[in-house]
Amino acid sequence: MSSEYKEDYGTASGIAILVSCIGWLAIVGGCIVAFTLPGSGGDKFFLIAGALVIGLSFIASGQMMRAIIDNTNANKEILHILKSKPCCDTFATDSQLD
Repeated sequence: MSSEYKEDYGTASGIAILVSCIGWLAIVGGCIVAFTLPGSGGDKFFLIAGALVIGLSFIASGQMMRAIIDNTNANKEILHILKSKPCCDTFATDSQLD
């Protein structure tokens, strides 16, 4: 076992970043399209509102994925640290508990 901990789930982290980027592109793209289209304000409002809802949903999904991945990596690092320590030094045995 190596002494250095290496983070895992690189592909999943990349997918989470991609999902968040798609959300930002949806928001920015929806606003650009809404402001460049001729027409009444009502149509533009619904286009911007739709882009915001879809974009923020993607951004939130990407952030939740990143939070889960970071939490999993932190737990794996803690497990790695605990496994690298000598066993049974800090735990009481059955005879010590009697």
